[in-house]
Amino acid sequence: CEDIPKDCIRCDSCGQPGAKLTCSRCKVVLYCNKDCQKKHWKQHKSKHSCVPGKERIETMKKSGDFFDGKLWYSQDDIA
Repeated sequence: CEDIPKDCIRCDSCGQPGAKLTCSRCKVVLYCNKDCQKKHWKQHKSKHSCVPGKERIETMKKSGDFFDGKLWYSQDDIA
């Protein structure tokens, strides 16, 4: 991910390249500006994807998922 130029990262709302703002809650979804973040919020929160990092990690641990030092894997990925 570090090799991807920041100008190539696309906004999760409008799809335009150059997204630099992250969701302040989950720190995963990227936006090009606050207007795009506001427009996308209803969809983003309803997918249950906007989960703070610590909460996401605890949920994954409880479900038997594991971390290899770089990526999280679910039991479904292994089967």
